[in-house]
Amino acid sequence: MGAVDGGRSVSEETAPGASRREGPAGAGPGGERDGRLLLISTAPPSRSDRWLAMGVVGGLVAALVAVEPFAQVRLDGTQSLIPAYLVAVLLNQLITAVLLMSHYAVQRSRRVLVLSAGYLFAGLMIIPWALTFPGAFPAFGLDARLQATATIAAVNRLGFPLFVLVYALLPERSTGQAPRGSSAWPLTAMAAVVAGTVAALTVLVALTDTPLPPFMRDAHSVATLWRVVPPAAIVICAAGLVVLRARLRSVLDLWLLVVLASIICEVLLLGYLSDGVRLSLGWWAGRVCGLVAASIVLVVLLSGTTTLYARLARSVLAERRARESRLTTMEALSASIAHEIRQPLSSVVLSAAAGLRWLRRDTPDLAEVEASLQRIQAVGERAGQLLESIRMNFKTGAAQHVEVDVNRVIEEVIARCREETELDRIALRIELGQTLPAVAIDPLQLQLVLSNLISNALDSMREAGGRMRVLRITTRWAPDEVLVSVADNGTGLPAEHRERIFNAYFTTKAEGSGIGLMFCRSIIEANGGRIWAADNIPHGAVLHFALPAAPPRGPLRPQE
Repeated sequence: MGAVDGGRSVSEETAPGASRREGPAGAGPGGERDGRLLLISTAPPSRSDRWLAMGVVGGLVAALVAVEPFAQVRLDGTQSLIPAYLVAVLLNQLITAVLLMSHYAVQRSRRVLVLSAGYLFAGLMIIPWALTFPGAFPAFGLDARLQATATIAAVNRLGFPLFVLVYALLPERSTGQAPRGSSAWPLTAMAAVVAGTVAALTVLVALTDTPLPPFMRDAHSVATLWRVVPPAAIVICAAGLVVLRARLRSVLDLWLLVVLASIICEVLLLGYLSDGVRLSLGWWAGRVCGLVAASIVLVVLLSGTTTLYARLARSVLAERRARESRLTTMEALSASIAHEIRQPLSSVVLSAAAGLRWLRRDTPDLAEVEASLQRIQAVGERAGQLLESIRMNFKTGAAQHVEVDVNRVIEEVIARCREETELDRIALRIELGQTLPAVAIDPLQLQLVLSNLISNALDSMREAGGRMRVLRITTRWAPDEVLVSVADNGTGLPAEHRERIFNAYFTTKAEGSGIGLMFCRSIIEANGGRIWAADNIPHGAVLHFALPAAPPRGPLRPQE
């Protein structure tokens, strides 16, 4: 964590402001699991977390071993680097404290509050340590007392590990309920107490004549009394390591283990390998060791926070897409129902009108009335089947695939629309291939496709005048598939619309829904087929679709 001393920098930091993993199974979109927020202080560490932590500790130990032979080499002239080092450590500590305070505002954990106080304390203590460091900021005139810097360093070196130890010892109270009340008062009180303590210590050490412990012999070398501080810091850190390791529950606990390990490395470099000599290679190695550790953990903290927000953003987008999908599905369902039920309703109206005419004759023709009622009944049943087919098209896996005779289905659909074609004076040309193989599809879905294609063809021809109107339906067998074509000589399709007519909500009709052909494509493609449009020379359009043929049961040959 960076910090201070008559020879040392406190090491730093914890880890993420949030769990770095994508969230365990069961985690809600808001980053919760079992009612707990997946923050750094609650999310359990993953295997990758543990390996990364061990890698950081291994790097610190390797640096310690590499520097050991040269630790007491003096690096005169490096005093000018101290301000940059201090600014870096100060920012690390204060940013960490602020992030932990934000965690407390969400979680209301006493342990997190204590730890944020520790980081705030360590960060603020850097300021008096820097101002009293001999030669660092002479303009302030606070570096006159020889023991001031070492005294502040000793307090900070022992103080921060004590905060971590208290954090480790405190039990975590989990009520399973959302925090109540404002977090402003506890945070304000904590910050005021810490800032007041640091200010009082600064005044006492730097601005009064209060006798201070004789930690330093001169501006560069420590006295015998200083030898007590490093062992005490190591003992406190070791106690924190033992407690945290025994109660390892979160990513924060794991990275605090790294923090304490880095402090121990700093103490060894600053207090033993460098023999307490300021501005030596060992002294600077200790500073760099603490600063690197602080920076790494802070990066983990920020990356964890970023990961949490990324997960929240993905969750919000997923919920938005799901909501839009539901709305689109409902809109498509209602449009499809309106589209498909219009033709049966028209037939019902026509049959009812015909039945009334037969009844109102001077001599009612009951046979014709009965025929009209039977047609109404058949159309009603057909409407029910259409609705069921639409429902199954929206419900994955609900369709029933059976071997279907395409020609027979076409004949059934033609029988239902024949009256409409006669009223519109549209000629039917039906050319059905012989010995076609069956196709595997839900017959209701195939009827829905054919009804849509025929309905579109009839609408197109109603808009075309001045020539004989012909609806041609053909089937034939090509290798491995059955081809069906519905051709009209109506207004035709502009070239720029040919690829778009199967898109949802695209329509060239003034009152069209843009749903029918979209459902045709979804049904055909869901059954392994394909559908496309072409020009019908010289007038109109042809809509083709092909479905995979079921294995033939006899010696059939594809039609040429």
